[in-house]
Amino acid sequence: REPTRAADRRCRSQEDGPRPDGEPELPDGVLHAIQALGRRLYERRRIRPVCLLDAADARGAGHALLATTLLDLLDRPGATGAEQAVLLKALLRIPATARTRPRVHRLLRSRDPRVRKHVIALLAHDTSGSDARALSATLLPLTVSPDIRTVRQALLALGAARDDRAAEPVAACLDHPNMNIRKTAAETLVHAGAPAAVPRLLRRLGRDDNPGLRDALKRALRAVLGEAYAATLLAAAEESRDGRARRLLLAGLDGVPSARSVLALHAQGSPVAPALLTLVAEGAVRLSSGSVEDLAKPLAGLNLSVPGHTTAERPVAADPDVQALLRGGWDPALALR
Repeated sequence: REPTRAADRRCRSQEDGPRPDGEPELPDGVLHAIQALGRRLYERRRIRPVCLLDAADARGAGHALLATTLLDLLDRPGATGAEQAVLLKALLRIPATARTRPRVHRLLRSRDPRVRKHVIALLAHDTSGSDARALSATLLPLTVSPDIRTVRQALLALGAARDDRAAEPVAACLDHPNMNIRKTAAETLVHAGAPAAVPRLLRRLGRDDNPGLRDALKRALRAVLGEAYAATLLAAAEESRDGRARRLLLAGLDGVPSARSVLALHAQGSPVAPALLTLVAEGAVRLSSGSVEDLAKPLAGLNLSVPGHTTAERPVAADPDVQALLRGGWDPALALR
């Protein structure tokens, strides 16, 4: 076959539309033409191909014909991983049929990570109930794959399935050496978390200072613990003997404690009170109510002064020039200083 000229390739790529992930795609015109043929055949009451018999309407017939065509091409002997990835990506653009999952399931064993990624995404389409449980059983072994893309796609699909019985294996991915995998595991636990995942979530919150990961960890813990979130973090911080871990755990309380609750911890002699007071003084933990001035006495006992702001809702400008402008009104000379 004569090689395609560079100009033709450029023209075709522009017609096919943008490809943010850098992977090739089937042209939109081809996909639309096959679906249009399916609609016409349905309207003519044709019973061949047999996939038309399951269609509820003309639109469904178009999807069914396209899905059958793509699946038949996937079944061709000798299809390369690159070709399979392109076909699977096209299948993702239409609703999954009853025949889709059984016919693509075998491709989870493909050596091509792009193929596995798209198969996982297809299996995750519209899963609920028994489908979600079956999907979890299929995907959980993939969370220990050496290929990062496969692990990440499996975690995303498990999150979409919202099967909390997968929580413990997903939580194990919080110890993965790759930060993106740890973040994806934490995001998955926001939707598929369970009490079994809490110990690993707390341990990771006490180790990592990455802002994005910490945000996902806190949301996952809140989703699982609900109103017990603050008490659980305090208990974990009290049990910790590592100063850094204790600070990181307490930092997860930002915006949660009131001045009154911090004073109560101090009065009770809680081992976390000094660290919590320090975090409040530094602004790392903001109060939900009350002000830092209410904590002046215990702060003084730690040789800490009341900072220049009080709560998250009422910041005060620390710059003297800004304060002068606020007091005396607009002054161009002062503003340009």
